[in-house]
Amino acid sequence: MLIAPEHYQQLQTKEPPDIAYRMRQMRSDFTIKAVGWRDALEKHKDEIVMFANSFELIEEIPTR
Repeated sequence: MLIAPEHYQQLQTKEPPDIAYRMRQMRSDFTIKAVGWRDALEKHKDEIVMFANSFELIEEIPTR
């Protein structure tokens, strides 16, 4: 999953190292990979999609 370009720009910072580290983590992409037998994945597709859609940021993206 990719963060929107405008949010990525919001997270570019010249803050102190501890804050810059958090901002760098917030702008990271991530991937969810489901593995298993095709019929098992198809059987549980709705649950897998609901799980993927449940991801959200722990902290809101700061506004400048």
